[in-house]
Amino acid sequence: HLILSRQNPIEPLWITYYVFMTLNFDNMLVKFIMYVRTMQRATTWKVPILEPDTPSSQRRAQRSNCAQKVVVLWIPLVLAASVNIFSRVFNVLPMTILRYGFVSNHRPVVMFSSLSLPAGCCPTVASINSTASGFTGDDVVSVSVPCLARDAPEDSGPPPMVYWVAWSSHASSPSSLQVREGRGSDGSKAVLSGRVAVSPLELMTWMQRQGYEAQQIQDVFEKLLQDEGGVAMYKQTFPYLANIQICPFPWNEEVAIYAIAENQKTGALSPRPAVSNVLHSRQCPANCEICSHLGQCQKCKEGYRYEDERTCEACTEDCLICEKDSSQCSECKVGFGLFTYPRTDQQTDQVSVCVACGSANCKNCDHQSLSTIEVPLNVPCLACEPGFGLVDHSRCEKCTDPHCLDCHGSGNCTQCEVGFALLQDPAGNKCDPCGPACLS
Repeated sequence: HLILSRQNPIEPLWITYYVFMTLNFDNMLVKFIMYVRTMQRATTWKVPILEPDTPSSQRRAQRSNCAQKVVVLWIPLVLAASVNIFSRVFNVLPMTILRYGFVSNHRPVVMFSSLSLPAGCCPTVASINSTASGFTGDDVVSVSVPCLARDAPEDSGPPPMVYWVAWSSHASSPSSLQVREGRGSDGSKAVLSGRVAVSPLELMTWMQRQGYEAQQIQDVFEKLLQDEGGVAMYKQTFPYLANIQICPFPWNEEVAIYAIAENQKTGALSPRPAVSNVLHSRQCPANCEICSHLGQCQKCKEGYRYEDERTCEACTEDCLICEKDSSQCSECKVGFGLFTYPRTDQQTDQVSVCVACGSANCKNCDHQSLSTIEVPLNVPCLACEPGFGLVDHSRCEKCTDPHCLDCHGSGNCTQCEVGFALLQDPAGNKCDPCGPACLS
């Protein structure tokens, strides 16, 4: 526990010595006081002193005194001096070597949250991936932890390893080594703990997905690309991301996620852990796919539109995506086409609904009308799935050649699979196999 609460290898030695001497002195003092209080009731004190009266007994007494000095004095002094010298030379404690091997603080992995970047970038945010309608105890909690490592992705050697703990919000914050061990300095274990390997991070794309604006992303990159402070991203350091998935999550306790990264080559730990927001058991809205720790919806399921933080509104029937309005579909389910027509004669207000394609195996049957007409039950097909050809500009039929990807009608092939060549034939183009090891 002393090791877990200190990072300097010399401090635990002095603390151990100080605690040992203090406790030992207290124990001896108490024993002496109790002994004196007991002896106060005696009328006389008698102290027998045995003096060696023969040469052999004198020699035995001398040998006993020498053995006591060696065991009690010299061996502890030599051992303490050896440990002190070893720790100063190699900057590591012997007990640390027994536990972790030879480690150092060389080339540590730094968490983004400890860099004081512009726009508050980039905190460790936990979100809830709802697997059913509303909140359940089996929902997956996702935590994204970005970090900077000295080793490039193409360098040889294992990538950094991220260790995480679910730590009670009522306990004191853990140090990096306590996160690595999954327990505090008093021996108490974390609510949950684990580890996950990192993967290279495309930082700009990740920030866009996190909702950062273009100017904010530019400010962050300008700060990270500077050589000051030893960051110099893409020169001296490289971004990585750890995606932590926790299921089931201990909703009965209020916890935060602490994470640190370890350089698996040197054993160096992140100087400071990254910490997420405190997670509470808040109900996710119905039909929400991802919501925050406060129950605020961040992404609705397919077929639903994000209206506000607490509502996912259903799109029209057979509609897959309706971003602007629940009645205005922008993408339909498979087998349906987007039919757009003006609501009024002025054509300023467009309506988009999903209509069934007039043929099976149709890939695209979107249509747009320039006049206000009644919505048809189905619409002709415009493009077919691979292996099918469009017949009579309305329906899809399977190509006669089994290696044909696209055909006009069913017998005139226009595109073949990889490894086959298109042969022109008045009776209908065909697909002929290429030679050995030939792709086209």
